[in-house]
Amino acid sequence: MINDRDALTQRLDQHRLWAASVGRDGTQLAAEDLDLSGRDLSGQDLNGIEVPGGRFENATLAGADLSGGNLASAELAGVDLTGAQLVKTNLDYADLSRAQLTGANLRRASLFRARLNGAVLDGADLRGAYLRDADLTGASLTGAVLDDPELGRTVAAFAP
Repeated sequence: MINDRDALTQRLDQHRLWAASVGRDGTQLAAEDLDLSGRDLSGQDLNGIEVPGGRFENATLAGADLSGGNLASAELAGVDLTGAQLVKTNLDYADLSRAQLTGANLRRASLFRARLNGAVLDGADLRGAYLRDADLTGASLTGAVLDDPELGRTVAAFAP
């Protein structure tokens, strides 16, 4: 577990180098249950990050690229993910309740049993997203693109 704030900053820097070099340099950030609470990661290239069970309380991820990452069971409730890239990201069982996902790209993301209750997905791209058994109660999807999502037994009572 990474607890030291300086060590975490160093690991994030190494991951950005890894992502920018397509794995030639740096080191992929892979740490289960990592606490990234309070971090401003806006616009950061975190492509391929592996943080299942991660905590992002009061974090800002607006415009961040988390594509291809593993954020299964992550705590992202109320987090700002405006315009974030979440293409093919594993968000199974993640808590995204009240998250701000306006304009986020969730193409082919997996959100199996994710909690999206009260989330704002206005203008989000959900084409091909796997939403089976997800909870979208009270979520706002104004202008969201929902072509060919896998809905299964999704709970959906959308916001007015």
